[in-house]
Amino acid sequence: MRLTNRKVAGTLLAAVSFLTISAGAALADDKPTADLSMDALSKYVWRGFELSQDSMVLQPSMTIGYKGFSANLWGNLDTDSSTANTNSWTETDMTLSYDKNLGMVDLSGGYIYYALDGKDSQEIYLSASLDTILAPTLSVYRDYDSFPGWYISLGISHSVPIKDNIALDLGAQIGYLSADD
Repeated sequence: MRLTNRKVAGTLLAAVSFLTISAGAALADDKPTADLSMDALSKYVWRGFELSQDSMVLQPSMTIGYKGFSANLWGNLDTDSSTANTNSWTETDMTLSYDKNLGMVDLSGGYIYYALDGKDSQEIYLSASLDTILAPTLSVYRDYDSFPGWYISLGISHSVPIKDNIALDLGAQIGYLSADD
């Protein structure tokens, strides 16, 4: 049975909500974290490929975390209503991850399920970053399902404080894609 984006999103939202309530009730001293955000962007570009219809996209995201473990639910809504595509909700992603700090090195690894408009896929990833000037980060992704291949990215970033709680974040990233087919 093929899951639709709405079924996946509904199931994941229910699971994340249950985990948040359960973790909060069972662990009064150790509090889980939660984050809810919404990005509005001029287009959706993923690993160098434009996946939107030359239109603004809305990308809601919800993350809960506890002791290094986190679950994220993310989506993409393409606002272009002039195309033949009647499904403006084009993607729902679920990410399960674990982050560990080892002094100056931050390590992260996880699993991503891509519920796409058409063909779903899955991948695993590992990432390492250094807590030093320019915060270099190396990430390696392996898609082992519908689009088998490797994606490797190297990035740098720096945050410049401007005033109180305002900062200018600068960054650059380069990536390499190697598809198995």
